[in-house]
Amino acid sequence: MKLRLSPAAELGIRASLLLTEHYGKGPVTLAQISEVSELSGEYLSKVLTMLSRANVVNSVRGKHGGYVLAADPSTINLLQVVEAIEGPTALNLCQFDPPRCENVEDCKVQRIWHELQEIFDAKLKSMTLDQCI
Repeated sequence: MKLRLSPAAELGIRASLLLTEHYGKGPVTLAQISEVSELSGEYLSKVLTMLSRANVVNSVRGKHGGYVLAADPSTINLLQVVEAIEGPTALNLCQFDPPRCENVEDCKVQRIWHELQEIFDAKLKSMTLDQCI
């Protein structure tokens, strides 16, 4: 089994990138995002709600409403998007806060897990939405 993001996190990234491409051009409707992502509007709506709660996107009400990025895409990084959906990242049980492993004190590989977690988070944090398009 490979380490992977949830489908919701991947969809959150794709939706955020679509909004990045339309940044400054007005709201993008749920139907437009759904068409591009090829996913149901209901599932996408839940993901966009999570992004909205985390202040990654804003919903715009009204006849010409839809979704826009909450800030300039150069200020939103991939870690923000992933954590809006997933919560804090944790590559394994000992990276949770508090750790969910009863062997943390004696773990021979905890140091490498911690280093990998730092690399993973740093890479996602270093990539802003505008750098991805």
